[in-house]
Amino acid sequence: DAPAGSVSALEAELRSAGVRTFSDLAEALGDLQPDVLVDFTSAEVAPDYLHSALSAGVPVVSGTTGLGESVLAGLRETAERTELGAVVIPNFSLGAMVMAILARTAAPYFKAAEIVELHHDRKKDAPSGTALALARTVAASLGKEAPDEPESAAPLVAAGDERSPAREMKTATTHGEARGLDVHGVPVHSVRLSGLVAHHELIFASDGETLTLRHDSVSRSSFMPGVLLAVRTVPRLSGLVTSLEELMSVARA
Repeated sequence: DAPAGSVSALEAELRSAGVRTFSDLAEALGDLQPDVLVDFTSAEVAPDYLHSALSAGVPVVSGTTGLGESVLAGLRETAERTELGAVVIPNFSLGAMVMAILARTAAPYFKAAEIVELHHDRKKDAPSGTALALARTVAASLGKEAPDEPESAAPLVAAGDERSPAREMKTATTHGEARGLDVHGVPVHSVRLSGLVAHHELIFASDGETLTLRHDSVSRSSFMPGVLLAVRTVPRLSGLVTSLEELMSVARA
């Protein structure tokens, strides 16, 4: 969370540029009557924002990560009930979408897989939503049993200063503290360091060989084509879309 002073400074700067700001979402929705609500917040507040917008008749696009299966199920129900579109995708990068397609193709040929995801040190959830989705895809292709999945990604807790790299995950793992979070039988390892943006590495293994798929977002500009596609497409959707691949199929139809 940004310090209160920096929030006030940003609000003042936005107002000086002619941008209206609101402290209440319901007021903003009623006053502005937007075509689409775009949400990049946190797993703690995003569900309420998205449900409120849908209930107010506004389609939603969200890139907030760390949303659990029960949250997505609730959003699906609300989107279907209101007959509005909801696009909730953890990674809007086209390269990440291609990586998921390649992972689905490669997984049946290997015995096991692990994921390493690396992000900037201000990212609050771990593992990333992209890594969780990738692990589910790989597990399904590997035919692994699906144990109960954590409701959402674990928040990172700073040791001392909130920007300290010394952090710990609150969620216990079935592989032990040094083996990452078990997601449907696929270990996922998280790294949080300054200087990083968003990076995912998937390592497949069988006897005597490995195959590594890696995607790197070196700038947040890599997410914008996918976000713009979602904003342009969501008004003609009804229901929940949770992958960029699915969204692109709808957009081409």
